[in-house]
Amino acid sequence: MITAQNTNHFTDTDNAPLLLSNIAQGNEQAMELFFKSHQGRVLAYAKSRLHHYEDALEVVNEVMFEVWRSAKRFKNESKVSTWLISIAHHKVVDKIRKLQRTQAEPFNEQSVDEDQISGPDSLGSDALLERYQDQQLVKLAMQTLNQEQQQVMYLSFYKGLGYPEIAKILGCPEGTVKTRVMHAKRKIKTGIERMNQY
Repeated sequence: MITAQNTNHFTDTDNAPLLLSNIAQGNEQAMELFFKSHQGRVLAYAKSRLHHYEDALEVVNEVMFEVWRSAKRFKNESKVSTWLISIAHHKVVDKIRKLQRTQAEPFNEQSVDEDQISGPDSLGSDALLERYQDQQLVKLAMQTLNQEQQQVMYLSFYKGLGYPEIAKILGCPEGTVKTRVMHAKRKIKTGIERMNQY
């Protein structure tokens, strides 16, 4: 069994619960491997919610510090990714509040990146342009959602999480998540229909 005293066998493919168990025992090598394995997911989440890349990097560091401090509280009752995104969610909310107090900047919506609009090589330029325009309409319609609706839509559609996982991350009942998604979908549909009229 790999323990805090015997970590020479760790590789990047070790499972996250085992790493967390070793982090809880103060194992720095386990923390380093956990960081390398999960920083990308946390950074992607933070970047999707914040204006500046530097702010997102700061959130990653805060999340990983929290993992170091609270690994012993992970009970393996949910996926590590759910637990981690939950921590990231709270750190992002804290960061947004701090930025709003100091800069009074509006909340940044989910951006559409180039990977999301690029398709198979067989798509012609007209099809790619139409796909890009559709995604731009969705992005604009997402801006009409309140923050709670944006969160559930991001976690559901961009991260592919199920309602139970989203409920754990946001700390609300699963029914509330379903209701927010339903209202958000209606609002997006209405927004796109209005934009298509122009």
